[in-house]
Amino acid sequence: MLFLSFNVAAVETVTYQQGANGFIGATSTMFASARSQNTTKGVHYFRYDGAQRHYNLEHFELGDLSQKGDVSSAKLIFTRVGGGVYVASEIYVRQILDPDNLGQAYATGWKVADGFRAGANNESRDDSAGSDVKWRLSDPDSPEDLNADYFQGVLKDLSQSPYFIPQAADAVGTRYEVDVTEDVQCMQQGTCVNQGWALFHSNPNANIQNITASSNYDDVQYRPMLVVTYGIADLAAPRSRQAIQQTTLLDDDTSVINLSIETDEAASCKADADNSHAFADMTIAMQASGGDLIHTYAMNAGEQPSQLYIKCADMSDNVSGNLHTFIFSQVQSGGDTGGSDGGTGGDTGGSDGGTGGDTGGSDGGTGGDTGGSDGGNTGTNPSDYVLTKEVITPDFGTEAPAIGETITDPTTGAKITRLAGDGVEDALIVYSRYSPENSAGDSLVVFGSNSTSSKVINRTTSEVIANLTHQDGSTIGENHEVRWDTSGNHPYRIYYIKGMEFWKIEDVRDMANTRVLVKDFSDIFPNSTKIYNDVEGDSSNDSDHWAWMAVHYGQKDNGSYTYLVDAFVHYQISTDTVHSLTPADLAGTNLDIEAVKAAGEEMPVFTYRPNMVEMSPLGTGIVIHMGYKWDDVAYGGTGVDYIGTWFDGAHLWPVDFDYNAQAPVKISISETHSGWAFDENGREMFVSQNNRTDRLDAIYINGENAGYDNRIEVGSHADFGWNMGFHYGKMLENRPGWLFMNTYSKDDSLWAANQFMMIQTKPEEENPVIWRISPAYNAFDGEYRDEAPAAINLEGNRIYWSSNWGSTDNKRSVYMIELPDDWDTKVLE
Repeated sequence: MLFLSFNVAAVETVTYQQGANGFIGATSTMFASARSQNTTKGVHYFRYDGAQRHYNLEHFELGDLSQKGDVSSAKLIFTRVGGGVYVASEIYVRQILDPDNLGQAYATGWKVADGFRAGANNESRDDSAGSDVKWRLSDPDSPEDLNADYFQGVLKDLSQSPYFIPQAADAVGTRYEVDVTEDVQCMQQGTCVNQGWALFHSNPNANIQNITASSNYDDVQYRPMLVVTYGIADLAAPRSRQAIQQTTLLDDDTSVINLSIETDEAASCKADADNSHAFADMTIAMQASGGDLIHTYAMNAGEQPSQLYIKCADMSDNVSGNLHTFIFSQVQSGGDTGGSDGGTGGDTGGSDGGTGGDTGGSDGGTGGDTGGSDGGNTGTNPSDYVLTKEVITPDFGTEAPAIGETITDPTTGAKITRLAGDGVEDALIVYSRYSPENSAGDSLVVFGSNSTSSKVINRTTSEVIANLTHQDGSTIGENHEVRWDTSGNHPYRIYYIKGMEFWKIEDVRDMANTRVLVKDFSDIFPNSTKIYNDVEGDSSNDSDHWAWMAVHYGQKDNGSYTYLVDAFVHYQISTDTVHSLTPADLAGTNLDIEAVKAAGEEMPVFTYRPNMVEMSPLGTGIVIHMGYKWDDVAYGGTGVDYIGTWFDGAHLWPVDFDYNAQAPVKISISETHSGWAFDENGREMFVSQNNRTDRLDAIYINGENAGYDNRIEVGSHADFGWNMGFHYGKMLENRPGWLFMNTYSKDDSLWAANQFMMIQTKPEEENPVIWRISPAYNAFDGEYRDEAPAAINLEGNRIYWSSNWGSTDNKRSVYMIELPDDWDTKVLE
């Protein structure tokens, strides 16, 4: 093996190339007509079709991949050595599969010695010739099978395979590179065996001769290379969690300006008055502390420039762009200025001219508690945060903003930008409990009202990046539970479900070439026709753990037809692990009735289908959102048998459903609207509306004081108004101590109606702060889509929702509000 250096801890890149640095584990074989193998040919040859087709097979011995770090990338590189392209074609690099597990009968799988077990003259599929090696159970048993394409059905689908296109004019030494990351990850995870790859010309009339080297080529440098990176490289630059600018008056009547910025990873930060300077050339090195997460700089007031730009570099030498801009008033007199500078990229603070007061004014203003010019989207000072309970009336103007246009709410200062919606068709943010924005912060998923279509747009330009489709060309949308990868490692990856299949698009910018089937659950749940969380749920924050119901359409005991739950499912991508819970699994528990009902049934199902299922943010467990159980016998129900059981209200189940090791924890009274938050110590909290006590509950899901009986009542329905509905967002760990809520109501006279709020996760008697961010600029008259559920992004600094701009006759459009980066600390000052 040839090890290449890589300047990131815990990451190694290995190049496998026959004869390079002692590696001798590569095999190249060419299959020709009559399945004869040529194991010495030094170049690739692409001609003919059917039984006469030439296949070029490449195999690399990779050893025990489970002993290596996680595969983060893999690529195959082929090199031009001469030859000719007479009739061109795409050359697909297709993984060799073993769909019927027949290769397991052989210690080395399909590969043997210098060739492959199938196709050698003494091992053809001609039964009359003796040994008959089958690759598929469907292979015919007769001499006629020699007339068929031997590799039919044992190569990865073309639509999922990478390719390169050699051109006649390509020079010797030209390299053709394809991405085989998914293939090698599959091998590492044990879901497929390393059988190698087949090079396949898609044009049956192709005539491409002797152009690229095989592992048998005389000159080592031209032989194929498999380059695999183990471990996840840190390629992300530092980001700002919050920035604070504070001026302190000293005893001698002079002032010191203290600047502080907190990064999301260990870093070094610099400041400079010139934004064009590269990081290495910036003049001011900030002081690092707190594990290199907090960066400070102090200077005498009156000596400061008009602004300072901040850039930071992490331990892997990833350098941010302008991470934050501190803007200073040039004339200052008296008073302490405090709090966050608000926003990033220069869109913060005040500019020349403020005199007196607690903050700098904007261009020529005098004093006051107003934010500076362009001073953050909802203000940069405590007085800019609306914490009172007066009615806020939105200013709709004469018409809705144009796409890309921003308006400012006159009461809250919120800057509202329209991003999508042509006025002809709805553009929707369909639910509040997952981020429509990707982890890079530059792309947004927008859904159609038909529940089966969606698109990805550029967040800043609204340009359509992709109309999302399945491999058969059909559109995918809300019903397919389209979700971003939120781990931060794959910013353009999207997951979705299709029937019993779980799919991903590795890069929405190259959808056609990066769509991959992650897992087919058909064989595991043969009675089911689809898996789903029922639209509203999400994965764990690292996108590794997923929860679904496996269901089929059928008749309930009461005669009605609906989707019936065959099993509850947990799936972990990184380990390809499936856990499930069926009715029979509940024998001997407080839900033994489910096992009794299922006994002897041809298709056993659960009595109840919950509102949805989901993973907790940290992957701690699976939430099954069952409803409140009561004695409904008079109405034909069986709820009385389930009172006090694990199906009475929403419960958190262990990911492996081992209730003996960890009993399910009740975390909500019912299956009401709900969301997620973290307390100030980073513990997961389940947030929901309690329709029995008329309170807003925040509940720990595990550890000390976990469970419904220890609920924290954060607010009351009576306070917000009885004619009111609520949606809750999914807050991440970077905003501890806060929950996000938006409301909808027909009654605009209520102080909390139709708006967005941040609420502290504190008991109501401790007077939690309620920050009223903005009206939703939406009218609600009972239509579901007009509830305008709002979702918050992964950074906790942008809100997205759909609005009809005050008229239910209007089509809905997608809008966005940007929040100051430091709102969670600034609002408390």
